[in-house]
Amino acid sequence: TRLCFRTDIPPFDTAAVRQAMMIGTNLEQFQHIFLASGMNIHYHPITPGHPSYTPLEKLPADIAELYDYNPEKAKKRLADAGYPNGFEIDFHTDSTFPKAMDLASLVESQWAKIGVKVNIVTADEVEHTRKKYSHPPIYTGAFYDDIMEASSTRMFTMYHKSGVDLNYMAYSNPELDALCEAMEKELDVNKQNAQIKEAGDIVMRDVLAIPGSIMPTSIYWWPWVQTYYGA
Repeated sequence: TRLCFRTDIPPFDTAAVRQAMMIGTNLEQFQHIFLASGMNIHYHPITPGHPSYTPLEKLPADIAELYDYNPEKAKKRLADAGYPNGFEIDFHTDSTFPKAMDLASLVESQWAKIGVKVNIVTADEVEHTRKKYSHPPIYTGAFYDDIMEASSTRMFTMYHKSGVDLNYMAYSNPELDALCEAMEKELDVNKQNAQIKEAGDIVMRDVLAIPGSIMPTSIYWWPWVQTYYGA
């Protein structure tokens, strides 16, 4: 799950504001909602186990601090970014998914502590999806997303590259776009993994979305099904 920001208009058009929001979000509390307590809170945009993944304790200091819940530091960073009194936003969520509603309530409670007033805007799954897929976006503020993507290359080229359909956040970064173009064409696995790692640092540092929680899942299939491996 992710808490996504619309990055092309205020207040989330500034990376410092989005960073403050993540510092002011207690990620471990979100794990309780999805029955994932004790699981890795650092899993986005590159999943653990991928060669390009960097463990939390080895991330650059300015990225690692984003995972350290600190409301006072979050309020100071908002003030330094021009929002000493916080602001008011809409948070859009899927009313047909009970856990998404629980998540929205937790967002409202946590962000109130850093001076951000959250108006929860609910819609059924169809309408919520329409808001995400519309170009340009027809929502403001932030929204709940239940993204599931195993491919680290596709995570960047399909969700974070400028102008692509699944770039719900309206994010645009020429440096990341160039990396996306390169990794799509690169045939050397080691070189591609280095590009993926670099792209991951950009996305984590810019905080286009806050990782909510991994959702534990199981996949079952009949033993006689051939050439299927649980993808």
